[in-house]
Amino acid sequence: MSFIATAIIGSGALGAGASIFGSMTQANAAQQAQQTIGQTTQQGISQLLGLVGQGASAIPQYAQTGATQLGKYITQGAKGLTGLVNQGLGTLGQYTGQGAGAISQYAGQGAGAIGQYAGNAANAVGQYAGSGANALTSLLGAGVQQGAPFAAGGGQALGGLLKLLQGGPGATQQLESTPGFQFLKDTGMWGINNAATTSGLGGNVLTAADKYNQGLALSNAWQPEMAGLQGVLGTGAGTANTLASLLAGGGTSLGNLLLGGGQSIGNILAGAGQGIGSLLGTAGGQLGSLFGGAGQTGANLLGGAGQTLAGLLGGAGNTAAGLWGGAGQSLASLLGGAGGQIGGMTTGAGQNIAQAGIGGANAIAGGGIGAANAIGGIPMNLMLMKMLQGPGRGGLY
Repeated sequence: MSFIATAIIGSGALGAGASIFGSMTQANAAQQAQQTIGQTTQQGISQLLGLVGQGASAIPQYAQTGATQLGKYITQGAKGLTGLVNQGLGTLGQYTGQGAGAISQYAGQGAGAIGQYAGNAANAVGQYAGSGANALTSLLGAGVQQGAPFAAGGGQALGGLLKLLQGGPGATQQLESTPGFQFLKDTGMWGINNAATTSGLGGNVLTAADKYNQGLALSNAWQPEMAGLQGVLGTGAGTANTLASLLAGGGTSLGNLLLGGGQSIGNILAGAGQGIGSLLGTAGGQLGSLFGGAGQTGANLLGGAGQTLAGLLGGAGNTAAGLWGGAGQSLASLLGGAGGQIGGMTTGAGQNIAQAGIGGANAIAGGGIGAANAIGGIPMNLMLMKMLQGPGRGGLY
């Protein structure tokens, strides 16, 4: 065998051995890498589980501690708020009672003062009206007393005039009783007697002269009597009219005086009643406003306290819910993250182990294929060698 053939065959054998050795070495390295990846992944998972367990234990503990502290401060705040509200209500009731007492007291005093002064004024009006009525009645009585004789004389004169106007024995008797008639009659008889004495007149003539003289005396006495009676009648009528006017005016004045006094008293009492009613109504309105305002203030105070307590408890509930919800979310995130990390670590380790195994298998397969190729290449090399020897030496060329 020539040197070239030996070299070709030797090179094929060496290539096959080298491929097998290299593939075994690479397969061993892949197996060691798989072991290392598995150990490291297990250690990481153990450490991660330990930390997750510590975090999962700490989260509920601190959440419980926070909830306890929150409940403690909420209780203290509710007690403080309740105490302040009770103090406010007590103070409100105290000052409301004092204000109501003061309003009632001064309203009562004002009403008493109005009633007292109204009573005094009514008594004064009644007193002066009574005094005026008494004085007016006294003056009217005096006027009537003074004018009564003149009025009575007018009545008597009217009777005499009626007798004179009616005529007859009554009129004659009335005229004969007058001083003028007797004077005229005596004067006429004196003249008749003188004429009879001087002229020697008979009895019939004297009788006729006496009748004539009496008629003449009656006729002459009638006019003065009528005038006198008419004068007395006029004076009596004027006096009667004056007395009537006096009494009418006095009655009117007395009525006006008494009516005015009564109206004044009525106005005084009505004004006093209105003043007292207005005062008491105002006091009642003030009391109503005071109690209504106090009630509204108390309601607002209690409502505000209730809203504050509701907000406090609701906020505490929301805070506690957020605290426990956050703790749950933190636990879920922690466990989910740990699971994700473990899954990632496990998946990565599996992928790395699989890749190492695949690499080792590829190496072994590659080494076997290389060895097979190296071994399979020997006949080809012999053929090539023959071709290189040439035709004279058994070669192809």
